[in-house]
Amino acid sequence: MMLNKIVYSMILSLGLAACATQSAPQTATAPQYNAAALVGKWHCHAQFEENMDYAFDIDYHADGTSRDKGILTVRLSEKDLVWQFEAQTQSKWRIDGAYFFEQQAAKPIVKLLPIENKNTRRLLKAFEKSNPEVLEMKKELLDSLSKFDDEAFRGKIMTLNDKLFQVEVEIDDMKVMRTCQRR
Repeated sequence: MMLNKIVYSMILSLGLAACATQSAPQTATAPQYNAAALVGKWHCHAQFEENMDYAFDIDYHADGTSRDKGILTVRLSEKDLVWQFEAQTQSKWRIDGAYFFEQQAAKPIVKLLPIENKNTRRLLKAFEKSNPEVLEMKKELLDSLSKFDDEAFRGKIMTLNDKLFQVEVEIDDMKVMRTCQRR
C-alpha cells in the first residue's frame, strides 16, 4: 500500500484540496446541479480501501465556503488496533454542472487522538515498537494531513437532493465515494 496514494485519497476526502479553475467537462446529457441545494449542515463518510475511513460533519455556506470537523480512522492490523486523527478544515467550494470543486482555504488543524483504553494503548505501543515502519507512516500521515495543499479536487456528483449528497472522486485506479446525509 503506497502512502502517497493513501494520503492523497484522504486529502481529497477531507476537502483539503484546491478548486480547479477550469470548467468541468459537460455533455448534452449531464445533469445540472444547483449549488443552493448543497447549502446547510451534512454528516459525511468516505472509505479508502479496507483500512481507512473518514467520518465528518460539514457546513456548506451560501457564500461558497465551508467548515468541517471529523475523525479519520486508520486500522493497523487484524488486532483491531487503530489510529484516530481529528481534523478541522475550511474550504471554498462550487458546483459546475455535474461536478463539485473544493479548495482548501486555510491550513488544516489535525491532531492524533489519544487512546483511552489502557490495554489497547499498551498493545498499540508494542505493535508500533515491533514495526518501526508503522511509526514512520504515522508521522508522515500526520505531516501530510497537516499541510496546506493546493491540488485540485474535482468530483463527479452522483446525487444531490435535500437529503443526500454523493460525490465520486477517481484517484489513479481507485474510486472514492463521499456520501453525505443532511443533518
